[in-house]
Amino acid sequence: MCSQAIYMLYFISAFLGPNLYLVRPQLQTIRLLPLFLIPYLLCKYIARNQRESINIYFILFTITAYYFYHLAISLLHIVLINTNSIINFTVLYLLLLITFVIYKIDWKTAIDSFAIISTTFYAVCILLALYEVNTGNHLPFSAANHYPEWSRYVPTTFYHNTNDFTTIHVLLSIFIYT
Repeated sequence: MCSQAIYMLYFISAFLGPNLYLVRPQLQTIRLLPLFLIPYLLCKYIARNQRESINIYFILFTITAYYFYHLAISLLHIVLINTNSIINFTVLYLLLLITFVIYKIDWKTAIDSFAIISTTFYAVCILLALYEVNTGNHLPFSAANHYPEWSRYVPTTFYHNTNDFTTIHVLLSIFIYT
């Protein structure tokens, strides 16, 4: 039960991104959650004490190697990169690791939690998209707030622009309908 609640909080944070924060927009839940989830998941994973195949280590090595490669390339072009970009990429790396460990620990609970959150989030996005199309009003993070009046009636829901919304909409619909 505790795992399912933690997984649901994790998935909700991933979907809502910058819209869910504590006190300031820089303290997004999706940025803070890895600090608490990594120790919890490592303890839970170690407690299971299972022998792992070489494939798991290869996947973890590949994700980590890609992160350090990207970080090294970014540091070579430090003039073009800001601190926020490095933080976001580091958080993305941690989220990949967390997601991988969550599915290794208890994939059934994780899939069930993700299915419930995905379906609920999908329904909320559809309702919010209908509201945005009818009224032209958007959430504060939406780029549509800066569009000319004639093009403000496009859905962005919890995302910055229509492309982000469309991408998530398609991916979630594939997951939900299969």
